[in-house]
Amino acid sequence: RKASLHFRGGRGGETAFIIDGVVQNDPLTGESSTTLNNNAIEEIVVLNSGYNAEYGRFMSGIVNVVTKSGTGRWLGSFEAESDAFSGGWNGSDVYGYNVWSGALGSPLPLGKGSRFYASTEIRDIGDKYPGMFDDGMRPKNSDGNRSNEWNGYSTQAKVTFEPTRAFRLDVTGIFTKDTRRDYFEWFKYDLDNMQRRKDKNNNLGIKFTGVLNDRNYFEARLNYFYTQHQEGDNELWDDFPNTIGRAVGEWNA
Repeated sequence: RKASLHFRGGRGGETAFIIDGVVQNDPLTGESSTTLNNNAIEEIVVLNSGYNAEYGRFMSGIVNVVTKSGTGRWLGSFEAESDAFSGGWNGSDVYGYNVWSGALGSPLPLGKGSRFYASTEIRDIGDKYPGMFDDGMRPKNSDGNRSNEWNGYSTQAKVTFEPTRAFRLDVTGIFTKDTRRDYFEWFKYDLDNMQRRKDKNNNLGIKFTGVLNDRNYFEARLNYFYTQHQEGDNELWDDFPNTIGRAVGEWNA
């Protein structure tokens, strides 16, 4: 199951997700699977109408995200969330929710106005959709994996060169990878064949901005975006001949 945003009655694939000027939507499905941690976000602008034709086929809405850059001074943060310490002794359920995130920013010895910022988040979630009537986590498969888990990471880094207020160069990299298993009731007694999904996204970008005078400026970008989505039977996974044969056999049966 994918979470998506819907604007003005449009479908999830009709909403554009843009990070630092790079569209994150899969050109085949229109969906976006890039996961960005909160420490990496500087600004979010949501447009649900009145935007220009430059956004092409995205007719529902625009979610534009700008990632953080360094400030020229040292800064850092670390955050950890877990429900491991809340269960047992007080009778509450434990769903295996563990998320760690951190960020680091600093000046760079590469000339005036050079700075660096990076952030990362690691996710290890045993049950990503715990229901209010569930008794603890979903059951495990025979390989030891939870049947509704979410594991992955998101890493963002940006190097900025700004020798004067008129010229600025940003080099950005964003890398995310997620593996999810989706629990469905009709697979309750066949957990080994529960659906598994894998998403991988790589972003690399260079942006050069120059201010010529009070009325004129220019911006040049060079971007690279790679997205990969794979889903299938948890046990057979990429064993396509046996996957197809199993599905046909069940249909005939």
